[in-house]
Amino acid sequence: MEVGHDYVIAIDWEEARCTPGDEPQPAMWMGLDNNSVVPADDGVVGNGESGGRVSSAQDRRNSPEPLLRGEGTFEGRMTGYTVGSLARELAQAEPHANPRNYDDPPHASTLAQESPPEGEMDEALPEGVTPQDLVEATPEDTSCAE
Repeated sequence: MEVGHDYVIAIDWEEARCTPGDEPQPAMWMGLDNNSVVPADDGVVGNGESGGRVSSAQDRRNSPEPLLRGEGTFEGRMTGYTVGSLARELAQAEPHANPRNYDDPPHASTLAQESPPEGEMDEALPEGVTPQDLVEATPEDTSCAE
């Protein structure tokens, strides 16, 4: 990640790890994997810096390399759509019975290429909750204390 660029990141809350004999690990937010950070300059998924290289979403979609296109991934399907569209898709998503399999791609009619309206990023949050509230939230059980 580089200063001056925007990104979206897929994160999950990892519970504290308290296995006897191992060093305790406190609970924390973690990226899902090494590919969980996606460029999103100008509010468009796929625009911006990744791996030290700045590209447009269109360049990524047209890449001859399947890995750069995000072939077969949710990221690849969302490349070129607005971050607001990504938030809507995630808000409507339901857990998959087998998370190693990908869901069907979103229907193009449900995705918008237009710029998201002001404040659209907060629409997936519960009423009265702001992104800052999430940053400042401290879950009750974050350690291995007994």
